[in-house]
Amino acid sequence: MTPQFNPKAGVSNMCKAANIGDVEFVSDRSIESLGHLILSQTAMTPPIVMAMIERFDKMRANLEAALTQLKGGRIQVESLKKQLADEESKSREEISLLRAQLEEKDRQMSVQAMEMESLHMTSLQSYSRGCEKGLQAGHFAAVAAYKASLEYLEEVFRRGSSFYADGFTVCAE
Repeated sequence: MTPQFNPKAGVSNMCKAANIGDVEFVSDRSIESLGHLILSQTAMTPPIVMAMIERFDKMRANLEAALTQLKGGRIQVESLKKQLADEESKSREEISLLRAQLEEKDRQMSVQAMEMESLHMTSLQSYSRGCEKGLQAGHFAAVAAYKASLEYLEEVFRRGSSFYADGFTVCAE
């Protein structure tokens, strides 16, 4: 892990050590130009200046490493954002496809339900007509049988003789 570096505090300390004074004019410059500024405006001994330059070089290396990590992190974040967008797009497409399939299935079920209802109603109507015709036929058959039996009995009574009808003896007296 790289140490945290506060460039303004580091520059401020260096400028105080170099007796430069106000640091605001230096804060926007690169570390290398600050090193040259310190060398040109101070009467420090070279070993102290070299130590300060080495310290600045280490800080610059740490900053560059941190920037590289930050760029790598940004690239990863962008990659993850793209993956997320792709997944969301796929999910939306899948949901749309499933919704379309569901709507089609619902439509088919509605059509089948209407067909079944129509078939059921047709069957009920046919059954009803069949029952009605059967009742009418049964009624007509019963009426015809009743009339035939009345005619038969009238014939029996008219002749005054005995006949066998369905196992019964009918006598006219």
